[in-house]
Amino acid sequence: MASRRFLAVASANTRRSRLFDDGSHALFAGQRPGIIEPPVQMFHNGLRVGSPKARFNALETYDRVSGTRSYPLTAVNLVANFHYRLTYQQANGGSAPLGTSVIVTPSYRTENGLCLIPAASHCELVTGAAERYQVVSRGLFASGAQVTSRSAFPAPVVGESRAMLTIGFAAPAGIRLAGGAPFVGNDRFRLLTLSSMFSSATVFDANLLRYEGADGVIRTFALKDATPRAAHLFPRPVALGSWFELIKTPGSTWFPDSPSLRVAIVDAAGLRLGLQGFLAATKNANHDSLSVWLEWPAAPAVISAATVFTARYILTCGKGAAAGTLAAVRALTATTP
Repeated sequence: MASRRFLAVASANTRRSRLFDDGSHALFAGQRPGIIEPPVQMFHNGLRVGSPKARFNALETYDRVSGTRSYPLTAVNLVANFHYRLTYQQANGGSAPLGTSVIVTPSYRTENGLCLIPAASHCELVTGAAERYQVVSRGLFASGAQVTSRSAFPAPVVGESRAMLTIGFAAPAGIRLAGGAPFVGNDRFRLLTLSSMFSSATVFDANLLRYEGADGVIRTFALKDATPRAAHLFPRPVALGSWFELIKTPGSTWFPDSPSLRVAIVDAAGLRLGLQGFLAATKNANHDSLSVWLEWPAAPAVISAATVFTARYILTCGKGAAAGTLAAVRALTATTP
């Protein structure tokens, strides 16, 4: 996984191959620096990209701002490690900095530790279909569990970008999960993770967690300098409704315009989900210190052989509160413990 500093560099520092350009958006396969996972083969409409030995770790998207000749960066799919970093177009024709990312794979904890991402096998780009384009990534965990992540990207508008995400998980053989406190019902099986940074009250990529509870009530959790570190955000996962978001409110000196991210749950694969997070001890702004994820609290001690499920989400990225106004968020923060 790359450091946040590397991911913020201009795409000019990336070795790239143009895959598609229709005058409204362009797609490039690239080799971004600093990513430790091995690059993978890429295919475009079934044809291998480059020579048989060519490998890539990123797919970059550039979208034309309506009414201009500007094509700012709107998404970087780190195909080597299942991280998506979305950003949004600004009114001046530029793109906002990259910030919070989405880990588009389930993750699970065994007695040997957290299996966060699978080893990527390859990536497929599909253009010319009903959607503008689709990105399909496949990977394999050491336990044998298989992951398929399929994303479609509608055309962005100034101030907002979206992705339609489908994640499939299959366990051909049984997987024994970590047992005992604190992992039974907590931080044992994640369906999707947001990876961000909170260093201090003035250096952050996200400082407010906002979500709909299972009871329909909207709640917030504000990160502060006094928030305990090397600790979960909640004693146990909180029962979740249909969405959550990590918001970047004004006040950060670290790339102030980097985006907030919202996750809307379209299909939870029949699972009752909770929301949990972890704030790491590090305060290094180049480290992903804040993680927030969809937890499966009722995950069994053993994921049985032949377990298969598919979940679907809508990811929305923009400045400030991705749902509702900042004024509403401030009001909620003032009245919510």
